[in-house]
Amino acid sequence: MKKLMTLALAGMLVVAIVPGAAEAGKKKKKAKPVVQEVEGSVPLPAPFTDDSGCYAGLHRRGSIVSGGQVNGVIGYEFDVDKATWGKPFAMEITGGQGTVDLDIYFYSEFGTVDDVVGDPLGAGAPYTVSFNTRDSEGEFGEVPADMNKVIVCMMAGGFEGTFKYTAGDGVKAP
Repeated sequence: MKKLMTLALAGMLVVAIVPGAAEAGKKKKKAKPVVQEVEGSVPLPAPFTDDSGCYAGLHRRGSIVSGGQVNGVIGYEFDVDKATWGKPFAMEITGGQGTVDLDIYFYSEFGTVDDVVGDPLGAGAPYTVSFNTRDSEGEFGEVPADMNKVIVCMMAGGFEGTFKYTAGDGVKAP
């Protein structure tokens, strides 16, 4: 019995000392593909006066002062999965009334109530990367690095716009 215990202890020591000895016959698992999907709706438009895109800052300010309670009114916000940074995204328009033209704005952060009150016109707005082509196809591109929040908003001409956002491995623009 003493010999058996000694052999067992010696075997455990070898396994502990020699890395990978216990896993020599195991195959490594492939990393799971990273994909983020979000579906949402934007009932009301919030256009810039110069028709350059929708005014995501209006939703951002409202979200800051309301603690997120305005989500899904004049904009739809969500957090970016950091694992999708640098990977392709597609935001497809899935429905709505009239000419639905949704834009997408990536933000590093939204800011604070003090930022909104101290700078109501937004001169010190956080860093933003926008995709706002003038069509009803949707928006496509690459998720910018260091962007943590998203706002989807709508230009004039449509109502009740719905979308599906997909980002990550294997995503392609239609």
